[in-house]
Amino acid sequence: MRMTRRLAVNLVTVLLLGVVTIGWLISNVVGNGVFNAPFDVVADFASSGGVFTNQEVTYRGVVVGKVGDLELNETGVDIHLLIDREWLGRIPSSVAAKVQSKSAVGEQYVNLTPSGGAGSMLADGDTIPRSQTELPVDFQQLLESLDGVLRDVPPDTVRHLTQELATGLRGRAGDISSILDSLAKLSKAFASVAPQQKRLLSNATVAGRAFLNTKDEFARAIRAADTVFTGIGDEPNELRDMFRANDRLAREGSRLLARHGADLAAGIGSLADFVGYQYRERDGLVQSLVHVPQFLHAVEDASIPWRSADGRTFYRIRIGYVWDNVRSSWPCKYKLPDGYERQVQVRSPRTPITSMRCLPTPPAETTTALRGLVTDLRLWLRAHRDEASGDADTGIPAPLEPLFPPTPEPTVSPTPTTTPTPMPTASPDPAPTATSSP
Repeated sequence: MRMTRRLAVNLVTVLLLGVVTIGWLISNVVGNGVFNAPFDVVADFASSGGVFTNQEVTYRGVVVGKVGDLELNETGVDIHLLIDREWLGRIPSSVAAKVQSKSAVGEQYVNLTPSGGAGSMLADGDTIPRSQTELPVDFQQLLESLDGVLRDVPPDTVRHLTQELATGLRGRAGDISSILDSLAKLSKAFASVAPQQKRLLSNATVAGRAFLNTKDEFARAIRAADTVFTGIGDEPNELRDMFRANDRLAREGSRLLARHGADLAAGIGSLADFVGYQYRERDGLVQSLVHVPQFLHAVEDASIPWRSADGRTFYRIRIGYVWDNVRSSWPCKYKLPDGYERQVQVRSPRTPITSMRCLPTPPAETTTALRGLVTDLRLWLRAHRDEASGDADTGIPAPLEPLFPPTPEPTVSPTPTTTPTPMPTASPDPAPTATSSP
């Protein structure tokens, strides 16, 4: 038979498919032991716990290998865990090996659970100590223990308890129904605040962690408090005297408030009225406070140093009546040299200037400030005079006399009006119109 090109291609294709199939079979059936051998980790258990060879080994629920041989040691069983090579260097050595069941009647498997922080990783030949292994509950032993407990209970006692329970519950159907309804409502209430409960539990965890971090400081505070209480207990007489003194102080304070409660209430009421007046007249008060610094500066300019016979130094202030429409009554203004002004608190003596002369015309801004201040004072006095006249029995003092007398009306005479005489030039040491006492 002649070999055609198509037949050759088919033979080569079949041969390649056979090679691939054989390689796949070798890799999956024999490959784990030849090409990709798993690494072996030994777990020391107290007993096998129902585990057999070829059962699953999981890490965080993911299958990572299978159970190998089981070998007896002096006090337990060494279970070889054959873990796939791809997990080498990815499982920490601090894991806990637990034998668990897939279901209530299912087969067992070994589950690796991380139990610590980052550290070394499991490698071939490592051993998981018995302190990091855990066995499932032995149901047979549990049932035997329960059977022993039930055998120790006398049947007559159980019968009597059942009869008493039946007697107590007889005719209580309504109450039991109400209790169950209340439990249902309580469960719904708890379910409705589930997010708040979750946050509460989270905060409790944080608070517990913070408390654990500060347990040493808390212990020191408790010891310090114990020392303080011990010291107080060692001095009972002094403590008793202190309590008596506090009791007397409280009694005296109560009697004082009882005697002068009305006066205190009246004082608080007057303070409230004063604060209310300040609030109502806040605009005028603000304007007055704006002019106060200028007024004080003018008073400082008018002060004259004066030395008494015994060597003490005082300051006299020129005081006189000021008439708005009489220029001759305005205070005399001096041109002070540069650097002559000083702060109010400075009281050191200095040589007075005797060569000053009155200026022909006072500055317009100072006159305007003084006029505004005088106007505000007049309005304030008029307001207080009106309030005082209507509250004679409230303890408000009598109206104050006006600071400035009213401007006299000019006398009309048949003779023609003459121009007022200009203000004379001040002497080197002019005498003040009036002086204040030292």
